[in-house]
Amino acid sequence: MPLKKLHKCNKLGCNNLTRNRYCKEHEYIELEQKRIINRRYNQHRTDDKEQAFYKTTGWKQARKAALARDNYLCQDCLKMGYVVPAQTVHHIIPIKIMWQLRLIIDNMICLCESCHQQRHRKLNEKEIKKMLQNCNIYNDIKKQIMRINSVTAPRSNL
Repeated sequence: MPLKKLHKCNKLGCNNLTRNRYCKEHEYIELEQKRIINRRYNQHRTDDKEQAFYKTTGWKQARKAALARDNYLCQDCLKMGYVVPAQTVHHIIPIKIMWQLRLIIDNMICLCESCHQQRHRKLNEKEIKKMLQNCNIYNDIKKQIMRINSVTAPRSNL
């Protein structure tokens, strides 16, 4: 898979080349921006049960297993021909729709933050609920996971 192109660091006045937003010298800027965004995001969360789940040992183990399965790479970027490290493990069927699938590895996909945001913009909870309405057994649910995954994933350039 091809690597991302080299470009100048986003820090004003820095001419260092990098494949990320910032060079090694200025990557602290991106980390600080993410910290602020995450703090704002978490302030507006209202589902305490969901937030508590993300702090459990079960979630941490499932997250590690999903990252290892996907080789710590964003699966949507990989499909487009880019090699980008994954930062997020995304539930294909959101846990607020089907809580029972919260630790099922087949319901998880590793994504970079950009692809994760794109998937959430495409997510239509009403459609997902309609697709899942008649699923009573695991195999039916697994088929629906794959179907929803294909609907929300980007189209391949390859």
